[in-house]
Order: sequence, then structure tokens, then C-alpha cells
Amino acid sequence: SSRCGSRRAHCRETQGVDAMPALPVLDETCLTRILHYINDPRARLCCRAWEQHLVKALYLTSRAQLAQKLHARGGKVSYHHCTVRDFGGIEECLSYSFMFRLEKTYSLQWFREGLTSDNEQHYGSWCFEADALLCTTLAPPDTPSQNELRYAEAGRVFKVPVDNVLSGTTHSLQLFLGWELAARGLTGDSSVSIGLLHASNAATASAAPTAGILQAQPPREDARFIEIDGDMHEVSRDIAHNWPEHDWTRLMRCRLRFGTGQERWA
Repeated sequence: SSRCGSRRAHCRETQGVDAMPALPVLDETCLTRILHYINDPRARLCCRAWEQHLVKALYLTSRAQLAQKLHARGGKVSYHHCTVRDFGGIEECLSYSFMFRLEKTYSLQWFREGLTSDNEQHYGSWCFEADALLCTTLAPPDTPSQNELRYAEAGRVFKVPVDNVLSGTTHSLQLFLGWELAARGLTGDSSVSIGLLHASNAATASAAPTAGILQAQPPREDARFIEIDGDMHEVSRDIAHNWPEHDWTRLMRCRLRFGTGQERWA
């Protein structure tokens, strides 16, 4: 009887397996079509097309190269960028020196030399976002001394392309890279949604240009104003401190002419 019972149980199990629907066998064409609907990365182990899709869509090559570089260089990778602009014989040079760390923090020092000079340093965090490093400034871990460069305020957001960081050094003539103004706190990075937090409401934010929206700041207590072509302009702090008053109009006219009148010259 026990033998008959085991046979009947085996027959039921066999019938149950036979009753299961067979899994379809898909060719490469079908697999390629459904790749965009698969979110399981383990599929890359058995599908070459899916592996290639993941590598391209997630920018795994450049991410892996940056990770290897970080480990090979003791957890730090430096990146330098320089932008030079010629204003008809007057050159302005901006230099940026990044240090990206394995623990997902970064530091930056930037300098501007030309008609006027300025400098600043960053402390912040970074993370991967598509083919770029999304950098966000944070408050410095230690209280800065009076002899240090000023720190950027927390909350600036900008993206630096991973390929640029991997190259180590980049240069630009006349044109700023997409992240430069945002890194200096002058406007929003066109590749991120920075600036929308400064808008008074969603309607204002959607109507504002992508190039970055910063609310007008109230004038400083020591602000000085001059009239240029019928309009009143605040004299930049560095011009007011370093040049006599009879030169302010000439210098501010030059600054406005070259398209820098809306920048924050601290």
C-alpha cells in the first residue's frame, strides 16, 4: 500500500510539472525590444545586449574608471580647469582646482584675475548623476580662520562631467563651461534645477529662464551708486575699495559692457 501511495504521489507531481506553462524562448530581436522595460541588473549575466545597454545607459565605464582612479591614487583625484576670456586686450583668467575624495566629499578653490580679482573655496559632497558628478556645497567641517579664503555658502548645486574629471585638466576660451557660474554662486547650472528654490512660487519658477534665477539682494549698508546712461547701478565692492571715485563710472561702464553687470562681485 505504501508503494502504491508513493507512486500516486509521484504521478501527481509529474502531472503538476507537466501542467506548468513552458517559458518562451525569445530571440535577440525580441530581447532588444523589451530591454527598456527590464529593471533587473542580474539579467546582464545572461544577455549580452542587456549588458551593453546597461553599460551605456548607466555610464558604467566612466564610473568604473573614476573608482579605479580613486583607489589607485590613495582615495583622492584632482581636477583642474582654466577659462580665459579676452575683452579686447584685457584678459580675464579663471582657474578652478578640485579635489574629489573617495568618501564622497570634495574641495574646490577658484581664483579670478583680470580687470578685478576674486577667490573662494568650497567644501561639499558629490555623487554620481548620469555622466556627471553632482556637487553640493556644505558648511565647512571646521570653523575657518580669518586668514583662509572665504567659504561658499551651503546649498550651491552644479554638475561636473565625469569625463572632464578623468582627463585631469581642461581649458576653455571665451565661453564658460556649464557649471562654472553655478560653482561661483552667480547663477544656476543649466543642467540642474538650481534656482527654482529662489522663486516665490511654482508659476514664477516655470516662467523664469533656465539659466538661473536669483532673487535680487537688498543693497548693502555701505553700497555706493552711480548713474550710467540714465540708469542707477551699484558700484562693485572691489571697485569702490580700490579705485578713486572719479574712476567708478569708467570702470563700471566697462564691466557692464562686457556682460558682467549681473554677477555678484564680492
